[in-house]
Amino acid sequence: MMLITFAIVLIPYTYIAWRLINALALFNPQLHRPLKIVIPVIFLLFNILPIISGIAYLLGQYRNLFFFSDHFSVFDVLILIPYWIGLIIVLETFPYFLASDLFLLISRWFSVSLKTNLVKWIALTKIVLFTFFVIFVSIRVYLDTTKIKLSEYEIPIKNLPPALEELNLVLTADVQVDKYSPEHKIESFKLDIEKLDPDILFFAGDLVTSGTYYIDQGIGVLCDTEAGIARIACVGDHDIWSDAGRIAKGIENCGWEFLDDQHKVLTFKDKKILVTGVSYVYSKRISPPRLKELLESAPEADLKILLVHQPSKMVIAYAAKYGYHILLAGHTHGGQIIFRPFGFTVTPTQMENDIFTGTFKKDDMSVIVTNGIGVSLVPLRYRARGEIVQFKLKQAE
Repeated sequence: MMLITFAIVLIPYTYIAWRLINALALFNPQLHRPLKIVIPVIFLLFNILPIISGIAYLLGQYRNLFFFSDHFSVFDVLILIPYWIGLIIVLETFPYFLASDLFLLISRWFSVSLKTNLVKWIALTKIVLFTFFVIFVSIRVYLDTTKIKLSEYEIPIKNLPPALEELNLVLTADVQVDKYSPEHKIESFKLDIEKLDPDILFFAGDLVTSGTYYIDQGIGVLCDTEAGIARIACVGDHDIWSDAGRIAKGIENCGWEFLDDQHKVLTFKDKKILVTGVSYVYSKRISPPRLKELLESAPEADLKILLVHQPSKMVIAYAAKYGYHILLAGHTHGGQIIFRPFGFTVTPTQMENDIFTGTFKKDDMSVIVTNGIGVSLVPLRYRARGEIVQFKLKQAE
């Protein structure tokens, strides 16, 4: 993925370097020659990662590279993280540089004096834009990767028993404990859950990122949380790729309910709450006939909630059809890396999921997709901060 990504972004990288050199040299022509050396060298330093990855791949040593290690190292700081930050800066800057140059093409029909002034203003704009994104991206990456936000929703439900309006419900997902999980972030997560004091705590899967090294630590994170009525989890993709059985057993030993295509009925003030946990991940996807059978067999309840890892359109459609009031999911990381060129939202997650963060309606059912906490594939977040969701119920008008 990294090598393919590098091949794709090599063109915008080259283009940004070329236009930045010309913009800076316009104000000081004597800098043109040294800039043609300095800027490409700086850009090259940000791209050491794909270069050494390509060499290691050709030599058959790819699996020995530092990013397969279970421990955070200086190489992550100096090579891996700068690569992704540099990539985000270039991709953020690219559409604005391109739009500026297209505007310059149009300006050839302007008067010579106007065109000359316009060239200088656009060059200055490019310098300011690039400087802005260097600062903005660096700060946003740090904050979005290391901090956790709380999102609060009120979910309207028809014919909701008044007693259920007192429920305090919390959703989390994709904790993905690994070497990129700062200790202060994990502690903040546990402290935030404690402060929220949920009646029911839901976990929509993905406890660790890969392997088994961090399973015990991940289990400890979930076991350190509390809820008044119940803590309920379902399986995630990375749980399957790690050791789903060990994870399920570990959190069940400390009181969690792990639902694998199963129902659980809870009671709150004499009202019944049904939670159905559905396994829908890349390696284990419930079939439509099996899902239909599962939902048809669901016990009657005053409140029906479906918990699943991936916000699959098929699962959402069936849940709405069979009268579920709420569907909870994770998986998407809220996009994890989001671009907003000219106000439009663009994230790689959109290639798989139209729904990737927030709340949505499917008929009378509400869908909540949380950003989760951790990271995957890329060791950082950008414009998609880690998130815990607290939601309460209200009578639909």
